[in-house]
Order: sequence, then C-alpha cells, then structure tokens
Amino acid sequence: GTTTVTYVATDAGGRTATCSFTVTVVDNQNPAITCPSNITTNAANGTCATNVTYATPTATDNCPGVTVARTAGPASGASFPVGTTTVTHVATDAGGRTATCSFTVTVVDNQNPTITCPSNISANAANGQCSANVSYTTPTATDNCPGVTVARTAGPASGANFPVGTTTVTHVATDAAGRTATCSFTVTVVDNQNPSLTCPSNMTVNASNGQCAANVTYSAATVSDNCPGATVAQTGGPASGASFPVGITTVTFTGTDAASNTATCTFTVTVVDNQNPTAVCQNITIQLNSSGN
Repeated sequence: GTTTVTYVATDAGGRTATCSFTVTVVDNQNPAITCPSNITTNAANGTCATNVTYATPTATDNCPGVTVARTAGPASGASFPVGTTTVTHVATDAGGRTATCSFTVTVVDNQNPTITCPSNISANAANGQCSANVSYTTPTATDNCPGVTVARTAGPASGANFPVGTTTVTHVATDAAGRTATCSFTVTVVDNQNPSLTCPSNMTVNASNGQCAANVTYSAATVSDNCPGATVAQTGGPASGASFPVGITTVTFTGTDAASNTATCTFTVTVVDNQNPTAVCQNITIQLNSSGN
C-alpha cells in the first residue's frame, strides 16, 4: 500500500518546516489457488445425473485478505449431469490480483438401456404360398438418459414376407453413451395346407390270353404343394407293370409335403375276363350188367 513519511525541521528559534513523501509498495504477486483433482463417478441408478461433493479450492497469497469464488459449474453437493462438467474457481487478493483453477467432474452412464420385444408370433402360410406377411410392434426401449435408439439387426421388417418355419427377429437398443441391450422374438409360419395329388384315370383291360390276370402299366400319381419338398408314394395296390387279377383292384397313392401334411388319391384297374371257356366232350361205351342195366 502507500505509506507517508513526514520530516519536520526545527531552527534555534523554535520555528519549524515540514515535508512529506510517500512510499508505495505494490503487491505484484498473484495469489495461488489449488483445485481438487478431476472427479469421475457413475450416474445414480435410474437417473442421468448424480450429486457430487468436492472440496472447495484453497488459496494463498503473500498478503492477507485473499478470497475464493466459484465462477463456473455447479456447487459441491449439487447434481451433475452425465458427461464432463468443468468447475472453475477464482482467487482474488486484497490488491485485486487473481488466479484461476479448474477441475472436471465426469459422470459416467454405466447403465444399459432396457428393450422390450413383442411375444413370439405364429401364423399360417398364405393360401397357395410357402410364406406369410407378418406385422409386429416395433420393440420399445427406455434408458436413464435421453437419446436411446432402436435398430433391427436380424430378421425381416414388420409387414414383410416370412417363410414357412421359424425366423428369429432381433432388435438392439443403443443409448447415448453407446451402451446396448438386445431382445429377440420368433415368427413361426405354419404350413397347414395339404398337398394336391392327381392319380391316373381308372383303367379297364382284358385278361392276357389263357390267363386270369393281366400285367398293367400305369403312370405314377403327381403331387404339387404350396411349399417345395412334397413326395408321393404308392400305398395300395400292385406296382405299375405287375400282374393284376381279373376283377377290380384299387391302387392308392399318398402325397406328403415337407410339413407332413398328406393327401391321397385312388384309381381302379379292372381286368375283364373276355375269354370263353373250352368244352371237351368224350364218347363213352359201357356194358349192361346182369340186371340189364
């Protein structure tokens, strides 16, 4: 500060004269301020922030009267949001000189989002098709912080075509901190349609010459289905090219699709005996007995 120095001159007659001057000592030294270390903590459960308590920065100076004031960031014990917040304090000494320090409070979102998928879905294949269009509700996600998004990572979109069988649909929720949660559900499309089977027409043939049967050749039944993989098998009657007896014989075919649905068709093979019998006569000579018979 400024100090006045005064001198008085006194002569032999007792008369005086005075002079003064000032000595000004300037405080050209800034105060020193010390902030706490940077702080990292997790968000409170279910929230996107947490209350953080920190030590108030301390200041020293070459002269008494230094004060400390917070100029940026929340106070100690207040709520700090997820992310990094800078807290700044300024020390001011009696001479108006200042010093500043800062530290950061990082609140980490360590909580995964929550995602809810719809229940598993079962649907029948569309008529004549090996698939079905299936619509479902988009999964919903929640998080302790705003900004959560949901993306489909496997399976067709809602309203798309799903093939017969079971398809898994997966969605992932990602929050603003990059943390994820996954849920899945299945869409089962059932093939409930029987195959279609076509047999040859009924057949009528004559018995082979001198035989009471005939070898008959016929085409196998044909099968079609809404899904690939249907097969046909003969389940009744002689095979094509085999001997069929005179009369009516039923031949049966069964078609089975990949879902084990079945269909049956039949046709008849009639073997006609169109050959007359042969009569053989024999002359007979006999003798009368003693009774004349």
